[in-house]
Amino acid sequence: MDVGNRSPEGKRPTLRAMSDLSTRSSQLPQGLADDLAACRAPAGEAATLPPACYADPEVHALEEAAIFRRGWIGVGRSDTWSANGDYRTFELGGVPIIVVRDDDGRLRAYGNSCSHRSSRILEGEGTCARMRCRFHFWTYGLDGRLIGAPSMQRTPGFDTAEHGLTEFALSERHGFALVSLEEEPPAIDDWLGDFGDLHADWPLSDVVTTRRREFTVDCNWKAFAEVFNEYYHLPYVHPDSIDGTYDEPDDPEQVDGAYASHFGTTVGTGGLLDACTSYGTHLFWPFSQQPVAWSVIAIVDPVFTLALLIPLLIGIRQSRPLRQGLVLAFAYLLFGFVQHHRAE
Repeated sequence: MDVGNRSPEGKRPTLRAMSDLSTRSSQLPQGLADDLAACRAPAGEAATLPPACYADPEVHALEEAAIFRRGWIGVGRSDTWSANGDYRTFELGGVPIIVVRDDDGRLRAYGNSCSHRSSRILEGEGTCARMRCRFHFWTYGLDGRLIGAPSMQRTPGFDTAEHGLTEFALSERHGFALVSLEEEPPAIDDWLGDFGDLHADWPLSDVVTTRRREFTVDCNWKAFAEVFNEYYHLPYVHPDSIDGTYDEPDDPEQVDGAYASHFGTTVGTGGLLDACTSYGTHLFWPFSQQPVAWSVIAIVDPVFTLALLIPLLIGIRQSRPLRQGLVLAFAYLLFGFVQHHRAE
């Protein structure tokens, strides 16, 4: 469901509010707000996040409510669902989700929960003609309608039209798919702001993902995002692999929208680790505008596991005047980091 220009009177089924942010905020550790304020200073003066941000369950609960259940979260490149019936399942802010391309070619997002007994409907990813719960064989079309419910004709007043899947807002922009769990999410184009203008030199909607690798890192999601975004550790942790790949990056771009972007030159590519000519690598990711650091595109589960479901765009250029775009999976890039770190 694209709400880039959705009319105010548009309605759709959705989750009720799952968390009260004011209540959650009142339960945070004493002094955390002051500690976080120190993290928001300019990069050269900012403090690191306090320990509570990595271990306190109330902080985790607030993150899920304020970051992953509000606004828009990227869930992958649109070509992940290249054919009608292609689907992927995952959790977003603790909510099980199905993203599937319907019979009309429209990408849609549903709660992965049967409207009968709340059983999970699909697992993993694949291609399907319809979605069927294995518990009682309630069956749903790719448009979310309930089209089969064995024996329910014996229930007086039962109407299949009232028992379809819960649908969430989904928008496709610049070759990316983004989902919102909000009942009335902000307009997607307002959320992304100047994203399209800033990245106009890259044909984002036309580039094709050639490989995707997905894995889970058993750590707090922010810790992994922070490590990925700093070069300080490279000569010590990766001296024989990627230390020579990345040059010092430019300062982050000043942007108007819920994303971050910066440019840096590389020798070879960070994802493939092949030694060739010098390129430029442009990294960006949408993130939530919240008073905490490192709200990158990621999926958080209840035990702080980071499930890498979102590709970073890596724009490669031979010289500054000429920019060419190439999409590689974020997960594949990080997979190369991990594999070579293990080999060291």
